[in-house]
Amino acid sequence: MKRKFYIGLGLLFLLLNIGLGSWGLTESSEARYAEIGREMVLSGDYLHPHLMEIDHYHKPPVTYYLTALGYQIFGINEFGARFFLSVSLIFQLLLVFKIGLLLFKDQRTALFSAIIYFSFPVVLIAARNLTTDCFLTTFILIALYFWLVRKQGGKLYNLYLFYAFMGIGFLTKGPVVWLPPVVFIACYKFALRERIRITLHTILGTLLLLVISASWFVAVVVDHPSLWDYFIEKQIIERSVSAEKFHRSKPFWYYLVFAPLLGLPFFGLIAMGFVKNFRRIMAKGEISWVLAWTIGLLIFVFSLFSSKLILYILPI
Repeated sequence: MKRKFYIGLGLLFLLLNIGLGSWGLTESSEARYAEIGREMVLSGDYLHPHLMEIDHYHKPPVTYYLTALGYQIFGINEFGARFFLSVSLIFQLLLVFKIGLLLFKDQRTALFSAIIYFSFPVVLIAARNLTTDCFLTTFILIALYFWLVRKQGGKLYNLYLFYAFMGIGFLTKGPVVWLPPVVFIACYKFALRERIRITLHTILGTLLLLVISASWFVAVVVDHPSLWDYFIEKQIIERSVSAEKFHRSKPFWYYLVFAPLLGLPFFGLIAMGFVKNFRRIMAKGEISWVLAWTIGLLIFVFSLFSSKLILYILPI
């Protein structure tokens, strides 16, 4: 089954790239990321993002870097801008499959997990429209995969890879990368009644995470010290509590309504299965309990944020 799945991923990758550059940039966010990547390639300045030759520090640089790399490989065109979104989606499907194997020890369950994930329209939308969300989701899944491998007896370097990819995720979209893994790990440990232990490797891994996360920010602040206040006040505080300034303010119930709708028809089937088997799940502390609580808590926490867009909850 594994071999067939991998062959299927290869064929899907080819299909995803057919006509990938045949339509123009579809909306303002995609145009912005594409243009910033283009200007990086033309200027050779990969430290300071520019939009129409004006400094643009609204997001960390990983999405710009991947876009610029696509341009360098395929030329400055729509295909080059979107190419690594297709790569990212294939990695997501592979990771969902592998995480399914780690959690459920069953290839059939892992396979259907990947198929169901790909069936959600929001997944394909994110992989065809150049924004940070597709890449962020990939780095979150990579990080969680390495954490689970280490948790189930894998070598120590997997733990450090977990922290490293959390840092790369931070350089993709900031501190929001920490939320899904932290909530999942907390639910995992609570369900399995594991104590939270802080070891030397935990400390060293956290330092690695912080060094990677801070690297680009430190570099640009050294060049422009005034950016420190901009990053803290404008990009973290105001985006969380004053989203109306970015035209992304939505009511508290926004995700409570749209998250289940995005998961139809599978959300209903999952909910019914969870209710039907509630006692068995609670008694055994099954991974289904962990996943259900992780989803519920994440939707609640994301609902508390003022800034809301559908693609923000793609990692859920």
